[in-house]
Amino acid sequence: MDPRNSRGQYKTQPAGDHVPMVYVRGAGTPCYVTEAVYRAQGHKPAFEDLPTEDEYDANGPTDGG
Repeated sequence: MDPRNSRGQYKTQPAGDHVPMVYVRGAGTPCYVTEAVYRAQGHKPAFEDLPTEDEYDANGPTDGG
């Protein structure tokens, strides 16, 4: 997914040793990517600035989407 045309919506906070994921949507099919892939591909906003899935569900998207 091209980070210029996509945007992270929220991050997961898995229990135990599971990998954090980010839900990304934009150009193409929305998908989950790992935190490492999200950072490596330069998606916006920064991983640290993403709401958790629960925060996203409670407040909705903040980018008009």
